[in-house]
Amino acid sequence: MAPRTLYLLTFRRAPSQRAHFTIFYRYATGTSGTVIHVVGNMMTGFYLEFKRGYDPQPTTETYEIFTIGQIDSQYLNDYPGETSTKDKIPMCNTEITINRRCQEWTMDYVRRLVTVGYIDGAVATIVQSKRDPPTHRGSAPS
Repeated sequence: MAPRTLYLLTFRRAPSQRAHFTIFYRYATGTSGTVIHVVGNMMTGFYLEFKRGYDPQPTTETYEIFTIGQIDSQYLNDYPGETSTKDKIPMCNTEITINRRCQEWTMDYVRRLVTVGYIDGAVATIVQSKRDPPTHRGSAPS
């Protein structure tokens, strides 16, 4: 099957905050896709969330988008709906993973995709280079 581009979207509400990491892939047609990330906080915990039918273009939040690699489309699921949804249920192999804070989780997730051969090992280096340093002062990302 044809390869698709994987993206890292990073959101930062304030310079003092750590960036929130998400993995994003576009569907075969259009600009919408699926966001895979964790949300929550240190006090109440984090959970895995999928935003299906998500289009980053119209968002009012400031974000950066980085191309991080390619993945074979056989490992992805294109959401057939016309409106965006949020859920916690994995729909394909790429979405089955573990639950951690967003930057750590994203690194674990990318490493897992490398291990199973879905993406090239260079992707982990790219994502790691976008992480905030351990000394970054700020509240935990959601």
